[in-house]
Amino acid sequence: MKFNEAVSPLFEVSKDLVITTLNSLFHENIEPEKVEVEKIDVKYPGDFDLMYFDVFYKVTDKTEQAEPRYYHIEIQTDPNINVYLWALRSYLVEAERNAISGILNGTNKRGKIYMPRSVIIHTECGEDIPDEEYEIRIELPDGGGSIDHRVPILRYWEYDMQQLIDKQLHLLLPLQSLLLRPELERLSKIDE
Repeated sequence: MKFNEAVSPLFEVSKDLVITTLNSLFHENIEPEKVEVEKIDVKYPGDFDLMYFDVFYKVTDKTEQAEPRYYHIEIQTDPNINVYLWALRSYLVEAERNAISGILNGTNKRGKIYMPRSVIIHTECGEDIPDEEYEIRIELPDGGGSIDHRVPILRYWEYDMQQLIDKQLHLLLPLQSLLLRPELERLSKIDE
């Protein structure tokens, strides 16, 4: 079973638990009874078999004609700094898909791209993982300026179960077993 397949059911729980997690990770105050939440599945090439998981959510207000809000959560078990570039590519692909879909069905005449608020959750320590966020400058063509893009990081290995509960991150509790992975790999090498 791939990591993505094992972790995906954690993010298909009750709407209230998903919103509690989004509120905590993104410092939001979303009220479950006032929004619709849609989990967006992202398809990757079949040979893409890294130890990662990511999920997108679209949150739409029921009562207002506000633009939808998009959220992206990436869980990374490999302490590799390149994950940030992969995450950026992931949500640009998803944003492009939404823009094309909107153009084709007539709901989006200008091809508007919605960038999600994102967080990358690293489950293992790595010397290249920044303390707070990844940052990249995107230079736009034809003198269009630049965009400084930042994605916050949650250093999961620094949290114990009680801290996750205190931060209302109940949805992430099952990931505590991932903290054992480096030790289990070490022990398996000893047995060989």
